[in-house]
Amino acid sequence: MDAPFDVWQLLVFNSEVASGSPTAVIFPPAPLTAEQCMRIAGAIGVPDTVFLVPCAGEAEWSARFFSAAEELSVCTQSLIAAHRVLDRRRSGTPSPVNRFQTRSGPITVSVEPNLPDVAWVTGPFRVLPRRPRRSPLHGSAPEILVDTGRTRLFHRVDNVEALAAVKLEPEEVMAWCRGEQASGICIFAKTGLREIAMRAFTTSLDGAEDISTGGAAMGLLPCLAAFDPKTRVGQEIWTVNQGCGPLHRRGTMVVRMAPGENLVAVGGRHLFVSRGEILSSEGFP
Repeated sequence: MDAPFDVWQLLVFNSEVASGSPTAVIFPPAPLTAEQCMRIAGAIGVPDTVFLVPCAGEAEWSARFFSAAEELSVCTQSLIAAHRVLDRRRSGTPSPVNRFQTRSGPITVSVEPNLPDVAWVTGPFRVLPRRPRRSPLHGSAPEILVDTGRTRLFHRVDNVEALAAVKLEPEEVMAWCRGEQASGICIFAKTGLREIAMRAFTTSLDGAEDISTGGAAMGLLPCLAAFDPKTRVGQEIWTVNQGCGPLHRRGTMVVRMAPGENLVAVGGRHLFVSRGEILSSEGFP
């Protein structure tokens, strides 16, 4: 670990009404252990960090995702950030597609000519058949579990006022998620023709509320279809506004069903923040 690490920081899922979420992309000179990755991610201090190692002659990349609290099987905002950084590192024309090997399987990130500022992550979803025990949110609102690489509980409320009123303590989020082998609790309300507001509490932040969670947004359209079969969720683009605090605590995503069986895509914009190096391996044994 004596060679310097190339480190990039970006904001992902930003918009006119949301600053998005800080994300780091790191290119270690050699594969690292999970403990090393977690210590580095904790030192950098952003919600999500992806470590990229080339495979198959750099046509494909091995990606591992970490918060300061845990390794993640997949992180969509980190994949979007990785796609943008790889394009910036290349000379010549950016690639419209990058392919990543993750613990959840191979995942592609793509950009379409008609929406060049939005990068899309496409992946499978699965509505779990088991009925979860009642969440800390209580009440009679419908709740289901959806797996989009990580399993989360989805709880629907009637409006943004009810969404803003939700209060969850990190300890109760962690306790419930441990009992259900889930990674988070998501609350949402439909706010327009193709618009959804969402809040998400996640184990990757020790039960705290996340700024923007692409994997959770991917579960919203399957949820709408499951809660209300009359709701049409074709391949039209929906907007998801996450968070209810000031701009720096919110994210904006777009989602749509993808061609194929049980596939959904989440997309978002990005902003480059900084580039630098980790100069010393000291403190990361």
